[in-house]
Amino acid sequence: MKRVRRYFERGNMFPLFLVASSILAIATMAGYEILPHLSEPVARIRIEPATASVETGQLLTVRVVVDSSVPVNVFGGELHFNKDVLAVDGISYNTSIADLWAIRPWYSNGEGTLNFGGGTTRTGGFTGSDTLLTVMFKTIGDGGGSVTLDNIQILLSDGLGTRAAIGEPIDALFTVITPQQIDDRDTLLTYSVAEKFPSTDLNGDNVQGIADLSIFMLNVTTQNKRSDFNGDGDVDTKDLSILLSAKK
Repeated sequence: MKRVRRYFERGNMFPLFLVASSILAIATMAGYEILPHLSEPVARIRIEPATASVETGQLLTVRVVVDSSVPVNVFGGELHFNKDVLAVDGISYNTSIADLWAIRPWYSNGEGTLNFGGGTTRTGGFTGSDTLLTVMFKTIGDGGGSVTLDNIQILLSDGLGTRAAIGEPIDALFTVITPQQIDDRDTLLTYSVAEKFPSTDLNGDNVQGIADLSIFMLNVTTQNKRSDFNGDGDVDTKDLSILLSAKK
């Protein structure tokens, strides 16, 4: 061992090369990768818009968008949607990306699924960001209308059918509300901003009596707005009527 160490210390690198080569050969035979291939995502499929709020009975247009930084030519996958809230009303797939469909987009509202598989015949494939297909949903119920992507595949335009390294698909969540819910929300908003008029319990004893009447008579002469029960800016007989009709 000392001889080997002295051999290395004298600058003889050839044995190091042999050792490294041997390790690499053994690792290769064993099926290990000394330098693993780290693939950064180069393509992705996403849904636009990612969020929205619509009423029941309305149409909701959703786009399936492809982003790719390298030439690709085949796109496939599944789209899942909440069948109790959304129903496919139509599909538009004659887009600038895909001009050849191996699996024309087809859907099942009963299962809440939509499948697609298409590609482009353009020279050099597709690079950039564009719409692969457009789905028109009809909102049939209120609640959360999630739309998710699954089993996404994107192939490189290399003539070999190589799968592109893809990023996590971007899904969407839509909120569907009934017109009645909107009316209720507006009513609550109206109540929340309603003006509060002064209490007729002027002395604060929780009893409606002659003491409150006495304070009111003084407030009439001074026009103290504490007794302006109807909020019209004047303390007068109208306010007196409100005081006298207050619950005893």
